[in-house]
Amino acid sequence: MKIWINESKLALIQEEVTAIQKLIDAFDLEAFIKDFGDSQEPLKENLHQIAALLQEAMNFIGQKRDIQAFEIQKFQKAMKYIKA
Repeated sequence: MKIWINESKLALIQEEVTAIQKLIDAFDLEAFIKDFGDSQEPLKENLHQIAALLQEAMNFIGQKRDIQAFEIQKFQKAMKYIKA
């Protein structure tokens, strides 16, 4: 799970949408919890990191989606003026 955390941090820093989506799809909470067994402290610490990374990923993807929607609107307006 440390690998997932590190790869997620790197994907967010580099703003790689595809990598972020793949990491979110590959996330397996059950496997993560099994990796830590009975050790509660490291589990809690990593759960906080994972929650923060997932939230940041969702915010980032939402921003990219909004930017793309705005670009599409601009393109549609340009097409409207070209046809007029």
